[in-house]
Amino acid sequence: MKPATTQRGSFGHVTFVGLVLLLVVLELGESARAHPGHEVPPLPIQYRAETEEQVAAWELALDTCQPVTVLVPTVECIEALGEYFLDRPVWDYPYTDFYYGLHDFWAIPPVLGTLVRKRFKYDDFAMEQIPLWRDIFDGQFDDRKKRFVRVMSDPVCVRFADIQAGGIDESMSIRCDAYEMYKYSATIDACFRSHQLLVDLRKPSRRVDYVGLTQFDQNFLEVEANIQYPDLRIEAKRRMVRGYLRASWLSAMCRNNTFAMVSEALEPLSTERALFSYWEDREQREKLENTYDISLHLAVKSGNEWAIRSYTPSPDDSDELKHDLLQRFPILMHRNLADYYGSRGSAEKHRHQAKAYLLLKEMAGTEVADREWEDFDLQEEIDYILEGGELRPYPTRAEYREERDWIRREREARTLAAKARLREARKSRN
Repeated sequence: MKPATTQRGSFGHVTFVGLVLLLVVLELGESARAHPGHEVPPLPIQYRAETEEQVAAWELALDTCQPVTVLVPTVECIEALGEYFLDRPVWDYPYTDFYYGLHDFWAIPPVLGTLVRKRFKYDDFAMEQIPLWRDIFDGQFDDRKKRFVRVMSDPVCVRFADIQAGGIDESMSIRCDAYEMYKYSATIDACFRSHQLLVDLRKPSRRVDYVGLTQFDQNFLEVEANIQYPDLRIEAKRRMVRGYLRASWLSAMCRNNTFAMVSEALEPLSTERALFSYWEDREQREKLENTYDISLHLAVKSGNEWAIRSYTPSPDDSDELKHDLLQRFPILMHRNLADYYGSRGSAEKHRHQAKAYLLLKEMAGTEVADREWEDFDLQEEIDYILEGGELRPYPTRAEYREERDWIRREREARTLAAKARLREARKSRN
């Protein structure tokens, strides 16, 4: 294959990025660990090691795509990336870390907006079958759109898609085309994530000391300046290059897609638009996000495991659905419960982590379980569970809505009180 055009792009220096790519192909003994102030989280354990053919395909893609810049990759680069990524799991791409800020240094997910719904950890790759990108980009997208329009024209499927009513009913899987609805939602999600990342990384840096550089350039320079240890720098850059190339490939796969949508009333809309036309049109983007939600909800409630593992439950979901998910996917649900109670500062967070730990240990062994929660001392919570201690489930919808209304009323009361104090202060000055 012909190598990518060697234009001056990132940093204005081809040699620097070429050196980065040489570092990228080095095999590290283990995933980088965090060190104070600069977090490079360990990668998830994957039960399916890459084959020699896949390793070779990635090395060829790296060689073909040099230099990695924010310019649009060549056709040859995209083709080489496809040879590798088509056989990779869909679920590994939320683990892309990009680094922003010279003094406040942190990792951010490669997406903005409301389509952040995935929360996968190590056991998810223990499934017998997992979604690969070739399952999503299988050449059947136009037919999938037609299926979506047909399903949304069925009043029974429209009612069934309501995530706030009823539980899992696998008998609806065929009628509402659950497998294809998951794929449709996954396509929307992948296209939006990749486009958002590229938009973000191609922006000019706002820092005066990086004038003329892009955000992508700035990220690399800040990693170089702020991560002390060489192995952590290599790992951070490796993930950034990989994430950028993955986004470039996904964007190319999405470029000619148009999307059938639904209105707020969940009626199919006859008009279709290309992905990139949604970006500057908030109303259209909200319709596409609604389309993503409804197609994923249909698959979740039909019991499609790929969809369920792609969905973050909410306390506002139906009580029946939360119960069904906890019974069928306990590890996944205890993780979500840990996040839910953790956001409220509750001790229940670590209890649910401990429960998930024990379940994961039983399923996949101590090494995998220890890897997931090695940063936490869960012994007290483990003892609590082993002694028969009870765990708090999600609140019921009624309880959740009551709590939400109470928070809203408290916020409004504080706002009114603050305004009253301001008025009094102004009167006293006069």
